[in-house]
Amino acid sequence: MNGYIHKRMLIFIHVCVLAFMNDKERFARLIKEARGSRTKVEFARLVGVSHTTIGSWEAGERLPDRENLVMLAPVLGYSLEELQTMITGKPLSQKKVSPLRLDKVKKEIDSLPTNDQLEVFKFLSDRVVQMVGSK
Repeated sequence: MNGYIHKRMLIFIHVCVLAFMNDKERFARLIKEARGSRTKVEFARLVGVSHTTIGSWEAGERLPDRENLVMLAPVLGYSLEELQTMITGKPLSQKKVSPLRLDKVKKEIDSLPTNDQLEVFKFLSDRVVQMVGSK
């Protein structure tokens, strides 16, 4: 699957499925998923913050400041705007990043070859099951 489409779909799913959570809860979940099996110390070194900062983010106690968002975005594989959208559901600048609309996503998926459409469907299904199951 095209990496761009994969990333946009992930953002879309994150924003839709986690829409009922507040920003701190969404960010905490994102950090926990990104850290994976790494220790807080290992992940903190990668990001450039303290392990206690990672702990407070994962606990949903606070959000990163802009400087930390700038450091986090490339580590997580997102642009600053994409990361902001995943946390708040709103882009930093409406002019720079337009909201992803369902009809646009459908058209993009419909334009893919059948095998890629099946891959997108499998990814979406797996992702939703994973997100709902870990609540």
